[in-house]
Amino acid sequence: MFIRIGGGILYSFLEYAAYVTYFPQLVAGPIVTHDVLVPQLQDEERKHLDFNYLSKGIILFTFGLAKKVLLADVFGNFVNLAYADVNALNATTAFFAMLAYTFQIYFDFSGYSDMAIGLGWMMNIDLPINFDSPYKALSVTEFWKRWHMTLTAFFTKYVYIPLGGNRKSVVRTYVNIFIVFLLSGFWHGAGWTFILWGIMHGLAQMLERILKKYWSKLHPAFSWLMAFVFVNVAWIYFRAESITDAHIILAKMLSFHFGAISSEMVAVFSQPEWMLLWSKFAPGVLETYNNINMVLYFAVAAVMVLAFPNAKYVAEKCTSKRSTPFLVALLLTWCIFSFTGVSTFLYFNF
Repeated sequence: MFIRIGGGILYSFLEYAAYVTYFPQLVAGPIVTHDVLVPQLQDEERKHLDFNYLSKGIILFTFGLAKKVLLADVFGNFVNLAYADVNALNATTAFFAMLAYTFQIYFDFSGYSDMAIGLGWMMNIDLPINFDSPYKALSVTEFWKRWHMTLTAFFTKYVYIPLGGNRKSVVRTYVNIFIVFLLSGFWHGAGWTFILWGIMHGLAQMLERILKKYWSKLHPAFSWLMAFVFVNVAWIYFRAESITDAHIILAKMLSFHFGAISSEMVAVFSQPEWMLLWSKFAPGVLETYNNINMVLYFAVAAVMVLAFPNAKYVAEKCTSKRSTPFLVALLLTWCIFSFTGVSTFLYFNF
């Protein structure tokens, strides 16, 4: 039995079934079309065990799991407490809650993609990169060339180009951009918060095109700061239970009524392994180790998203190093012992 898919391409039923069952969570990505995946399933050379693919697949899978278990879920616990009662927040807590969600959704979603690509490598399948250090972007437009890249490609191919892309008038181009990001909001959920988030990103890209001549003259540091702040603020609407809650969080930050972060929220960063390390090597700071842990988590997360290369590139380079098996085994063991309380992937909710 053969099945014909778009463009007259003919696949056997088994090939078609293998393709459609490869992604139990299609919306989470990487989103891969049949013309990319099925030829790999047909390739006879890929049907034999390849230790190079297997090793780098295990490495990348472990990196993705670590992002999810050791970083995203810890930040997520802080975010859940903050968003549970937005009226109780002060400016300090609101700011850290915003930044925590920025890190949570990145490490959660990019971790999922790394795990998917890693599993693909283990089976000799090459899946496209889905994240390319998006928080390094110098504009919102560049951000979307680095964030959920397969979704951007999907909307470009099936929505933006059929609408005319940028081949029509300037006004029509802006309308097409707006439609794409409005649909992106609906893609993530039917709530007004998601729709407003999509509208915000659409308007930001339109504004960048209008001001392109001036934007290109800005210092890169200033361009990055403006883009990063916008993405952070937009994430507030994406995460909030309602638009009203998002407004309250922004109002709290702009009130400049700074204060202490509750001990309950700070305590989410106090993982058992850190307690053991502090008691072993620096027992004198045990009274304040909760606060130290929180600062370290945010600092490490910032360094990872702004200074480190993409995990896929790191995994490809690590296969030849002798220390890699030991370090990967250590990291994987750490993740396994941290499984208690692990949540589902964020994108499974959209």
